[in-house]
Order: sequence, then structure tokens, then C-alpha cells
Amino acid sequence: VKGLGFQITDQHLLELAKAVDLQGTGQINYTEFLNAFFVVDRTADGGKAAREKPQGKDSSSSSSAVALSEAASSNEVFSEICATLVKHRTVIKRACRHFDPELMGVCDPDELRQALSTLNDVLAQHEAPLTEEQIDEICDLCEQDSGGNANYEAFLDAFVIVDTQEGAVWRVE
Repeated sequence: VKGLGFQITDQHLLELAKAVDLQGTGQINYTEFLNAFFVVDRTADGGKAAREKPQGKDSSSSSSAVALSEAASSNEVFSEICATLVKHRTVIKRACRHFDPELMGVCDPDELRQALSTLNDVLAQHEAPLTEEQIDEICDLCEQDSGGNANYEAFLDAFVIVDTQEGAVWRVE
């Protein structure tokens, strides 16, 4: 940062930490960190050119490359969806609780869809939002109780952060 001509003091860092610590606990949790620092793809095509399928004359190696590219792209999309759900988990829960006055952790699947669509409208201003198809898939994957209500609490609690090096699991609060 000094190379860019900025002089950051300890006071600047403390002010930044206070701004990021939305819960006012004196600590920055994972969700607060993600909400404060995220990457926005500002390329004109949204990064599409980097993911385009290769064109070549050798059909077998080309089809293998396409299959690998599609698998990687699919895995990337899934990872982005999971990251979005983890990052905005608290907001999604709050929105669902609006439809769950008894705080049972369930709501109608259409209400879950409405909560995710509303979040999506907000996300569109700053980051890549979910597609309607992705929202539909999320709602379809959400476990339902015997009354047909979506168990949003259990669904969102299922997302954990795993350290693949150490095998440690962290629950996002």
C-alpha cells in the first residue's frame, strides 16, 4: 500500500475493523470478513471469455477439454452459489424469519424463493447475482417438513467451512 502512496496507520486499521465488525463484538467473524471484502468481476463480459470452450481440429482432445472445461465451470458455479449462501446466510435467515413469526425455522417454499429473489435484487448492485434457475434449484433442494414447508434453518446451517488441509470444520455464525 505504501507503494501506492498511502500511509496506513494503526488508527486507520482500527477504524476499518470497527466498520467491518457489524455485530459490535470486538472481533471480526468469517461472515463479516466476507461481507467486507469480496471480488467483483468488472470485465465487460463478466469473465465469460475466460470460460469459453476451446475450438480445435482434434475432436477427441477437444471434446475432452470441453468436458473438463464444463465440469470445472459447473464446479465453479456450484462453489459460487455455496459462497453466496454462506456469505449472506444471516440476511437470508432474517428474510425467512419475516415469514416465520413463530421462529420454527420453516417457511413456505415460495416465501423462501421470495427471500432469495429479494436478496438477488440487492446483490445485483454489487456482485454477480443468482439466476432464477439457481434460486429454483436451491428451493427444490431445501428439505421440507410434512406440511410442505421449507426448513430454511437446517438448510442454511448445513453450509460449513472446511479446512481441507487440517480437516477442521467451522460453523458460520
